[in-house]
Amino acid sequence: MRVLLMSCMICWSGLAHAQDVGAESEAPTFNCDWPIEQVIDEIQRVAKIETYLCLHDREDAGGALLTRLQDGVSDSGERNRVSRSLALWMLGQSSARLFTAEEIHVLRADDKRLLEVGLRARKGKETSCSVLGLEISECNQGEVMKNLHWYRPIKNYNDRLLTEADWANREMIRNPPIAPEPEEGPEEIAVVESEATPPTEDGGCGCSAGALPISAGIAYLMPWWWARRRNEIQPNKANSQPI
Repeated sequence: MRVLLMSCMICWSGLAHAQDVGAESEAPTFNCDWPIEQVIDEIQRVAKIETYLCLHDREDAGGALLTRLQDGVSDSGERNRVSRSLALWMLGQSSARLFTAEEIHVLRADDKRLLEVGLRARKGKETSCSVLGLEISECNQGEVMKNLHWYRPIKNYNDRLLTEADWANREMIRNPPIAPEPEEGPEEIAVVESEATPPTEDGGCGCSAGALPISAGIAYLMPWWWARRRNEIQPNKANSQPI
């Protein structure tokens, strides 16, 4: 009985191991043709050179990486990898476009330095770090250029090889403008119309047409009415006297 029980346990253990191996073998192999959001999910999950290089080469990666950082990545390690991916993408596109302030603001300080070093590396300056991987190790910048197809160091490098676009991008890295805060509009003042208009400086009432009450109008017309009535009564009395 004991032998039979041991045999069953060994069979069960072997079956479980086979299922684990099968699950690992069924995991999809990374493909740079995946939708861009899926590629970014992969770099957040694990740092691999092939994933970094994929994002570096894809034209649609920049906007998606920027949006991912702006939306917020809670895990610091994942955010570091997404920031590094955006810096590499910007570096790959630096000969054809200018950096934007919102891109610079979301990058880590290490990736800003990597970007500035990379501008010269694109023109042939050899990097001074000894790190070969894409992750930061002994050197803050990391010698990521060795993994990029355009990195071709030259012996007689000089900053005169930098273009106007390179200098503009360098200035953007160092001094990105801060977006101005929205201006508040002027405070609205409620206007309450009064029924009576205050008197003017010369003593007049300052009233507009139609502002007088009816009683005031009658009082104004009474003298004129009595004078006219008196003129009508006097001739009638004269005519009534005997001859």
